[in-house]
Amino acid sequence: KLEKIILLKKDLNSKIENLKIQIYNGNREQAEKIKEEYIEKFNDSVVKIIYETPNYKVWVGSFFTQLEADKFLLKVRKKFKNKKSILGHEIYFKK
Repeated sequence: KLEKIILLKKDLNSKIENLKIQIYNGNREQAEKIKEEYIEKFNDSVVKIIYETPNYKVWVGSFFTQLEADKFLLKVRKKFKNKKSILGHEIYFKK
């Protein structure tokens, strides 16, 4: 069973172009604040604010494996303890 899971993970990782972590979903003003707070805490400029009616989303990072993204997600959750809007991953697949 574990071997099957590992094979599935490898297959998924071979199809992934990159992953991003969504750390906020809401209004524009708060999205800007979260973006600045993230840059300050992580000294990282890989941050995007995306508008999807009616909300603004803040996406961070660029990871090539699920494991990398999961590890970083744990760090983000520790630094943003009081934020309930840390949602997880967005995955872009290779074409």
